Order: sequence, then structure tokens, then C-alpha cells
Amino acid sequence: MPHLPAFFPVIQASKTPASRSWHELTVPLAAGDRAAVSALRHLAHSTLTAWEITSEQAEDVVVVLSELATNALCHTDGPARIRLRAHADQLILDVADTSLTLPDFITGPDDQDEQPHGFGLALIASVLAGTLTVTVHPGRGKTVTATFTIAVDDDH
Repeated sequence: MPHLPAFFPVIQASKTPASRSWHELTVPLAAGDRAAVSALRHLAHSTLTAWEITSEQAEDVVVVLSELATNALCHTDGPARIRLRAHADQLILDVADTSLTLPDFITGPDDQDEQPHGFGLALIASVLAGTLTVTVHPGRGKTVTATFTIAVDDDH
């Protein structure tokens, strides 16, 4: 066997189906266009199904996507960008907006009006996403990132 340089990458066989080796969906949302979130949910679910993500996990990801996209459009004056990626055993959801204000992951419902809301981020942070992080981009906004380990469908 020939001697390989130290920087040469080690290649290992992956248990990930070749069809899920790398996928990406990016969707821009216009400022304040909350009606687009419904269409985004349908698009994301169809996309995740095409990527061979289990139905149960696709539903969880869509709930997180819907909550983060809605928050980005409700709590900022600018547009938002949604990016969903699947690579190997990870799903990564990025929701970027123009606000520098950090989201509140702890307080729960907002009692300022009659509408029941405010549970979303607490639910996402505690149950649905594997990790939830916020990256601030000084002068430009922030990105909220939710990651998920891709569930293995025993039927495949």
C-alpha cells in the first residue's frame, strides 16, 4: 500500500443513503409576509419527504420552522431567510432575520393580549430540536439555528 501524506483525508463508508448525502432548500420571505409561512410549511414538508425524512420527524421540523419563521416576521421589520439542510445524519434549520434582539427562550406565554401565544420557543428549546443556537451578526441581524439528528426509518 502506498504511503499517504499526513493531510490526506480518511474516507469511510457511510450508512447514510446516497440520496441523503447533501440537500439544501433556501427560501427568502418578504418583510411582514406572515401568510407565506403556511406555504413554507407545505414546501418544507414536501421537501423533507423527498429527502426520505420520516413523516414524524418532518412534522417536528415543520413545527420548529413555522415557529421560527413566524417569530422572525412578527418581531422584526425586515425580511427573513429560511435555509434547511440535510447532510449525513443531521438536519440543520437556519432562520435569519434583521433584528439584533435575542429571542426569549424561557418566559413562555405573552399575556399582553387575548391571544394564546408565546409557548413556541420554550417548546422548541425543550422538546423538538436537538440544539437551538443564536448567532448575532453585528449590524446585520441574527440567525437562529435548530439542529436535529435524522431519525432512521426501520422500514428502509
